[in-house]
Amino acid sequence: MKHFRSAVAALACLTALATPALAIPTLAAPATAAAASAAAGRTLTLTGTGTTMWPAFSEDVPRYGISTTGSATGTVKITATPAGPGGRVLVNGAPTTGSRTITGLEPGDEISVIFDDDSGRSAYSLIYLPTRFPILERTTPASSAVAPGHVLLSLSDFGVGSPFFETAVDRNGVPVHVHTEWSSAIDFKQQPNGAFTSSRQSAATTGRSGGALVELGEDLEPASVHQTVGRNNTDGHDSIRTTDGRTILLGYEPNSATGKLDAVVQELDSAGNVTLDWNSADHVDIASESVVPATNNDYAHINSVVETADGNLLLSFRHLSAVFKIARRSEDGHQAGDVLWRLGGRTSDFTFPDDALGGPCAQHTASELPNGNILIFDNGSADATRDMCVDPQDRANGTQRRASTRITEYALDEETGAASLISSYDEGGFALFAGGVVQLPNGNRLIGWAAARESVASEVNGQGQRIWSIRDTNTDLTKRLFTYRAASGVLPDNVDPVVSLTLPASVAQGSSTTPAFSCRDNGGSGLADCATTGLNGDRLDTRTPGTHEVAVTATDAAGNTDTATASYVVTKAATIGRPDAMAKASGQRYYTGNNVYGGASKQTVRATLGRMWSKQRATLRITNDASATDRYSLRASASNSRFRVRYLAGTRDVTAQIEAGTLMSPYMRKGQQWTLTVEVTRRAGARRGDYRTFIVAVTSRHEARTRDSAGFRVSAR
Repeated sequence: MKHFRSAVAALACLTALATPALAIPTLAAPATAAAASAAAGRTLTLTGTGTTMWPAFSEDVPRYGISTTGSATGTVKITATPAGPGGRVLVNGAPTTGSRTITGLEPGDEISVIFDDDSGRSAYSLIYLPTRFPILERTTPASSAVAPGHVLLSLSDFGVGSPFFETAVDRNGVPVHVHTEWSSAIDFKQQPNGAFTSSRQSAATTGRSGGALVELGEDLEPASVHQTVGRNNTDGHDSIRTTDGRTILLGYEPNSATGKLDAVVQELDSAGNVTLDWNSADHVDIASESVVPATNNDYAHINSVVETADGNLLLSFRHLSAVFKIARRSEDGHQAGDVLWRLGGRTSDFTFPDDALGGPCAQHTASELPNGNILIFDNGSADATRDMCVDPQDRANGTQRRASTRITEYALDEETGAASLISSYDEGGFALFAGGVVQLPNGNRLIGWAAARESVASEVNGQGQRIWSIRDTNTDLTKRLFTYRAASGVLPDNVDPVVSLTLPASVAQGSSTTPAFSCRDNGGSGLADCATTGLNGDRLDTRTPGTHEVAVTATDAAGNTDTATASYVVTKAATIGRPDAMAKASGQRYYTGNNVYGGASKQTVRATLGRMWSKQRATLRITNDASATDRYSLRASASNSRFRVRYLAGTRDVTAQIEAGTLMSPYMRKGQQWTLTVEVTRRAGARRGDYRTFIVAVTSRHEARTRDSAGFRVSAR
């Protein structure tokens, strides 16, 4: 990787020189807290020092990033409002009203927010990102035509001392996985054998240059390392891990005889034995083929390799502005390693009758499509020392400048030697180096724009229409991160969610205790549920003495689960279930029935009603005289033909509930009080001397046999 990094450093300088010619779009600066209200009334807001949530909250967007600066402390506050008055919000599985503060966050940690409200049940995830990970923005509307899976990126500014982010993102640019490397890490992708790999410089062994191909296991941690055999260098531009266990690697090998860097392709079988060791020195005439000055030792610069349908190899050489097809094995009169044809460059075996630009220039990837056509990420060239585009009017010696990047598809006729340009797509940018394009199973094309920083990645359909595109939102184009390439893959969630559950050893019977628990999932699919058993609503069940157990089960969207259980002991209180009901008529100074328990006969207050439709009120007060927290159910007398009654809890009419026996008091601590208003109206049918006693019966939730009553007797005069 040493040679790649040195080339990158030189090209970075050229990028800086070219920057003034590029238009920098005007973007709105990101807010420190992102919030928006969905049509149904949901809101979700994040605040925290040095943090920014993106994109803005929308009910149909399930995943969000939390970008961080150096001032971030790992603490954020989530504020969420459900749709409708009866809605619930769970933050990391725990019921939340208003807001919840999450602490101790590390890069890669996720916060779960689940709404269960009038809009239905929806789960959202927010991932806490490492410092310097960019805010990515989708610049195209949502579309159902996107290919499935994730987009794999290798993000960096390719500067010395800058982080390299291996990340898998969704179509909004929000990561499901991020890994940070501080030495070079490029070409994060999913291989034909299904494994995820990255070319990392940190994996290089002593005495070698370049890096190594690191194959990741199910936990996305390094599982194996692959390097060239008998060579000095393993280059990170490209690699292949096949379904039958073979490994194909690239290398930049010093040639002591010529002083040049030769391009090497090496194939290893499943046992690690070399089965092909191809060297550009044996097949390239530097003087007649290279399009860079003789002072540039990297005369070929290999940067991509793919297997073709017929079992051979397709190689891209940036400094030859040519794509080679070489034989992998000896057959059909060819020896292993023979160049079967050259597409583009000074000695092209094909002409370009309908491509006025004369074929590829300083290209970065070449691949074979299912129909046999060749797809190329054609960078173009505006090198400060030499242009690398071959002049179609003077292929042997001429060059020309083309500071624009395009995606081209050629149909090759090997009999006539014509390469017909089937399509050419560009977005107006110029990738001075790096980049790539791959065709997806649905026929769309995924493009990583690399040094063309106007976009990070795009997906284009077969008609050349952009399906989606994402970009770094930094308003300074020169400081935007870009991806080495973009690849497609399905990143599996093999990480189980984690449940945390803490209970007190013992609680008093009738007490109100909320358990401390949470559910978290960092696997990328998002937390789907945090289910509890053994609770009484959201609190510990303290109605009966003895040992009780609580279980919390977290389930993510991939079906992974984790369960935690804990037990607690409910101790019988000395006095429990002692409601004290008392009443006070309007104008009366003291309550009747204080510390009197049982029936209403000694706990009834009186009032008279004169003219028709006149009203009288009484206040019913309930006091918890027990030694522990309790809650009470209430049942009361209903209206009759002579008197109409209303029961009010504050300003709320609770008549229907109390007459049905379904009204519940709030949880009340020892000594706490709660009041109701009883309002009676004389109806037209009441005659002088008529009376009625409206009785309110109060029953303990913990001991149903313990109750108290109070009454309000009204009479007509």
